[in-house]
Amino acid sequence: MNKISASLAVVLIAATLSACGSKNNEAASSAPAASPASASASSSPAASPSASPSASPSASPAESASPSPAPLALDVPKLTADYKAIVEMAEDKKDLKTIQQTYQQNFQTYVKAIDATLKEGSPLIDENISFVLDHAIAGDMNADQVAEAVEKGLIWYFYFQVKDLVNKQAGPALKDGDTAKASALLEQAVQAYKGVLEPFVEKRDNKFKTTMKDSIASAVIPALQADVKAGNYADFNVHRQMLDKTLIKAFTLATYAYGEKMPKVEKAEQAKEMTEGYFLFLPVYAYLKGGSEADANAVKEAFGSGDASKVVPAKIKASLIAALTGKVKEYLEESQQELKDGKKDDSRVHAMEAAMFVSAHEVFLGSGYASVSSASEAYVKAIDEGNADEAKKQADAILAALSKL
Repeated sequence: MNKISASLAVVLIAATLSACGSKNNEAASSAPAASPASASASSSPAASPSASPSASPSASPAESASPSPAPLALDVPKLTADYKAIVEMAEDKKDLKTIQQTYQQNFQTYVKAIDATLKEGSPLIDENISFVLDHAIAGDMNADQVAEAVEKGLIWYFYFQVKDLVNKQAGPALKDGDTAKASALLEQAVQAYKGVLEPFVEKRDNKFKTTMKDSIASAVIPALQADVKAGNYADFNVHRQMLDKTLIKAFTLATYAYGEKMPKVEKAEQAKEMTEGYFLFLPVYAYLKGGSEADANAVKEAFGSGDASKVVPAKIKASLIAALTGKVKEYLEESQQELKDGKKDDSRVHAMEAAMFVSAHEVFLGSGYASVSSASEAYVKAIDEGNADEAKKQADAILAALSKL
């Protein structure tokens, strides 16, 4: 078994064990939620962001950066400490203007720098956080919504900051042969992940009995570190997909949890819960839109509506599955075509993306995940070995299983 297959096996086997060991059909998250598109119950409808779809911050397309601006120097320990401090301020319902000033002083420059790298049509992080802060100060949204927007909005930022460090900085440095620079950048990403994103992932693990945190710690990060040490850019490109797509899985499960939870939420808590669900979905909206634009829009619009009755659990679940399945199909097709075209490195990257989007179905497949994950691992192996017939066989098996959801 080669290094890629071994790393994937750790992720998929752990997920299979967790799927077989629990029913995984619970939906409520352990953390409360809320939506920026819902104003506080006391505010007038006209003041609510949901009153005018065009006013919703998520509707604004991100400015594409061509070329990308030079990345900002980061002090990751300070950023993570500042994150914990502002989250505590917001949870303690400190003065709203002070929270806003703290965000602007400690984070806004970094958040806007990441926003500038997002592809056109993506929701903008700063715009969404600032929207809630501005409306709360104006009296149209409440302190609970601020707490959720600040915490989840900055988790959103750290996710894309980690992606930027790994994909757009460490990767190119490794490709250029500068392993020392690549190693330093990767370690910054690992610091940011452990400081902010790992607790977020662990919360989803605790809820759904998944093993994302352990998989990242025991398989993914060590594989990336080994790739950098060996100067192996091709394998690094494959392994970085495991990190990114595991985090997408975590955000998707968090969204699913809030979709299941909303019908049971008391009216007084609905604005808070809707805001959280909204901010948990926005980080993966652009990705899942690629799998099914209609379904990704349906989820975003439901949480962004400000109306908890529009968050229908069965519809949220169905839309998430449809969007995830669309991504699996996309990457299965791309990787097989690239294999035929002789683009081996590209086909390996996209095969891993397909496999990791299969892994994102773990909770939805339940006990049926074991056989699908085996097919997924076999698919990656077939692409690695250049076996087009075997790859097609396993791809067909994967899609047949997912079509039953």
